[in-house]
Amino acid sequence: MLDASPHPSRRLAGAAVGLAAAALGLACAREEPPPGAHPDRVPPSVREFKPDRNSIVPGFGGSAEIRFDEPITGTRNLQQSLVASPADRYEVSSGFSNIKISPSDGWADGVVYYFQIPEGIADLLGNRTEEPIELVFSTGPELSATRVTGEVRQRVDGVAVSPGRVLFYNLAGDSIPYGALTDRQGEFELPYLPPDDYWSFAFQDLNNNLRLERLFEPYDSVRLELGPAGIAALSFRVVEPDTTPPVLGLIRAEEDLVLQLQFDDYLDPEQDLSTSGLVLRQMESGARWEVEEVRVEPGERPRGRRPGETREPAEATRDTTATEPALRDTTTAEPAPSDTAAAEEEEGPSPDAAAAEADSLVGGAVESDSLAVGAEAETSEEGTLPEEEKLPSQTLRIKLATPLELGTYRLILDRIVNLRLLEAGVDTTFSYPLMEDEGASP
Repeated sequence: MLDASPHPSRRLAGAAVGLAAAALGLACAREEPPPGAHPDRVPPSVREFKPDRNSIVPGFGGSAEIRFDEPITGTRNLQQSLVASPADRYEVSSGFSNIKISPSDGWADGVVYYFQIPEGIADLLGNRTEEPIELVFSTGPELSATRVTGEVRQRVDGVAVSPGRVLFYNLAGDSIPYGALTDRQGEFELPYLPPDDYWSFAFQDLNNNLRLERLFEPYDSVRLELGPAGIAALSFRVVEPDTTPPVLGLIRAEEDLVLQLQFDDYLDPEQDLSTSGLVLRQMESGARWEVEEVRVEPGERPRGRRPGETREPAEATRDTTATEPALRDTTTAEPAPSDTAAAEEEEGPSPDAAAAEADSLVGGAVESDSLAVGAEAETSEEGTLPEEEKLPSQTLRIKLATPLELGTYRLILDRIVNLRLLEAGVDTTFSYPLMEDEGASP
């Protein structure tokens, strides 16, 4: 006897629903164009900016937004990779087809905001954008066609500083510093910087607090005067903080004609040692030894691109759109603490003094007589410094006209300067021959 189901139609309907659900699951398992259609190889493009790009929107509120023409992915690390100016904390979020940006403390009035979304925003099929996306707008001032580029390197070895932060403090006392970040080559770019006078500071933001901590973060400073359509190329050489002058440690003798003085600091390779007042005298006879040459030994260059290899040419817009180049980029390092007032009167403020003024946001221009004006700055090989740029070392080399003889010698140097331009004199004695590394005797 056959076992007939009391509801055969329900069983058939359930089977049909199951087959339909399975088919739907297979269809949703992967995104594919319908048969015969051309595959989508176009990355997402921007459909709308909020506010409009290059617009002036006093009193703007809410979030800045970039809306795309299709769903997007690849936005997980935008909080870290977003390039933003002014330097502030920004909240970045992404939705189905948009990216939102808002400052933690709200939008400020009278500020030019610049954001750059890095390349790599993708659609659901993995097509990625190949160029950064820029959004610039103003909450007050007119937008100017300015562009500031530059590089940040370690002064000691010329290695690129990456990541590195560059801040521009308006000397009139604006409360928000404009900022830029360096890429893997230690290079940065900041368009639309409002024309004005700035103290700019490049540093390694070790604690990621968006501020220069001069007690422990390597930094350098450059004075910049930027015109309405100015294009500037700046070069920073960051140096470890230091508050003490160089101290002589060891004296070595490579041979009877060469002495090497080892200091605890890296020495300024550009200092003029012909005026250092060097005197070397044998104490037994009172005879003075003539010195042929005194110089800072050249530092070691990092391994990088070989001399003669060239980099990719810069974008043409960096050089062809300048109508009023206004570069003033001579680095001003700190004088010795005892001579700070006199040095500021003659050469302008030290980076510490300028940074202190920027940190306290005191109005008024800072005078400086050590600024050089030029339209272009030399570029260096990736990973290396220009061949003519001297690297520092901790060693001072003294070449004598006649060989040293057996005896005790007194060595006097009026002035030796480290990379922070802190100076000290040397007055020491040593015995020759030096059987091994000999410490200096005060």
